[in-house]
Amino acid sequence: MESFQRFAGLAEGEWLELMIRSINEREIDGVPFPGFAAEGVQRQTVGSSFEPALREAFAFYRLACAQMVGAGRPLEPGRKVLDFGVGWGRILRFFARHAGAGDLFGVDVVPSMVEACRNTGCPAAVFGIEPRGALPFTAGTFDLAYAYSVFTHLPEPIALHWIAELARVVKPGGRLIVTVEPHRFVTFCRTIPEDADSPWHAKLRAIVAAHPDIDDELARRGFYYLPSGGGPDLPPEIYGDTVILPDYVERMWAPWFRTVEYLDDPNQFWQAVVTLERI
Repeated sequence: MESFQRFAGLAEGEWLELMIRSINEREIDGVPFPGFAAEGVQRQTVGSSFEPALREAFAFYRLACAQMVGAGRPLEPGRKVLDFGVGWGRILRFFARHAGAGDLFGVDVVPSMVEACRNTGCPAAVFGIEPRGALPFTAGTFDLAYAYSVFTHLPEPIALHWIAELARVVKPGGRLIVTVEPHRFVTFCRTIPEDADSPWHAKLRAIVAAHPDIDDELARRGFYYLPSGGGPDLPPEIYGDTVILPDYVERMWAPWFRTVEYLDDPNQFWQAVVTLERI
């Protein structure tokens, strides 16, 4: 993994272009790049594949880098990074150029995703975890932890469990960056046509229609969980679709984190991006 450091001086756009090249070139300038999960697996897990999937991941990576610079902790060898919900490793690979050996880690509750990371050469140590389990790391390990499209799917007890567990492993002053569904997700689901081509969209439309109390509950608490489920590995009691508003983050996650930013800008990200500082 140290060989990726030869790309540390590249401009961000140049680094993205190398990653896009790696779709068809597994070795660039003598450095082996990680491979990709099967196209169907990519689309099932992130809604796109190959170049579009990388470009979306790059936007989040760039934001994370900027947040670490703003925190006075720019990413460099020795900074430990955790991808919570690593999937097939599409985001974590971007951090390889900042990392030394043993700096990058990923975890996932889906065994096939852990296997995909290992089979494709994701440049990190990747571990399986249980939905209500613990992270296999000592306290205060990480300078940066992030969770892309994870808390968008967790019921409240499990979400609070993992916020506390992530707080345990993030250093004081470190950053946790997560994406959440803002209120506009509900509006989107209500505008899905009845004859939607996407089975997932049709399911979202139906389940939102079956929960008419969403707006009132969001106004009251800032959190709402739709038990939509995600297949045999992710039943509705542990996986669905979740809306989390800024006031909930500031109120309920305050024992562990200070909110740095709740970025809700659909021109940048489909989901809202929340940057938190470990207290």
